[in-house]
Amino acid sequence: VWETSDALTTKLLYGEAFRAPAFFELYGANNPVALGNPDLNPERLRSAELAFDWRPDADWQLAVNFYHWYIRDYIDFVSDAGQSTFTAQNVGRINGYGSEVELRHQFGPRLQWLVNYSYQHSRDENTDEPLGFAPTDQVYSRLSWEFREGWLLTPQVNWVGQRERASGDGRDPLSDYTIVDVALRKHFQDSLNLALVGRNLFNADIREPSRGPSPGQPFPSIQDDLPQQGRYVSLEVSLPW
Repeated sequence: VWETSDALTTKLLYGEAFRAPAFFELYGANNPVALGNPDLNPERLRSAELAFDWRPDADWQLAVNFYHWYIRDYIDFVSDAGQSTFTAQNVGRINGYGSEVELRHQFGPRLQWLVNYSYQHSRDENTDEPLGFAPTDQVYSRLSWEFREGWLLTPQVNWVGQRERASGDGRDPLSDYTIVDVALRKHFQDSLNLALVGRNLFNADIREPSRGPSPGQPFPSIQDDLPQQGRYVSLEVSLPW
């Protein structure tokens, strides 16, 4: 961590992690299709990140970071030759890079605005094709307004960009979508909290990607992806016990 100036902080980070195989990936035997493999190695990840945090005054903050990550021994279920089964194997080498930019501004003691943009690019090294599943671009913005003492209004917008398909999946990329949420919260002096929360107010058709077709399959098992929650409103009550 380097205090580059009174307003700028620079950070360089490096990390390593692993994911041990799940019990099913090791010992699954009763599933008619997917079989475990007790000889699996853990997935291993290495990541590096360069981050900048600029605060020219008490009301403004700009954070920018750039990152790169690499996974080896990625676990996936691989088709068994001449069989209809798939066995877990350490077959994957995946790498990716990206960046994030976040801007905050305090308009006053009771009003704050935040906007965040993220970009990521990932590839399967074995095929040099997109990894799929995750969006390349995403934008999030939130306004926090305490319009009266103890009352907080928080509208937010989240835009998720187009998601590419993984190698071997011939379906069209998943469309982008926009979610608009709003929350009205009231905090009482006795610590009772009430919240009226509306999610996906415009009832956007949100779908997360399903897995593509396995080798030998003409179509994926779930062809139209995974539909997510539509519009809903909830009332939340919380108090200390």
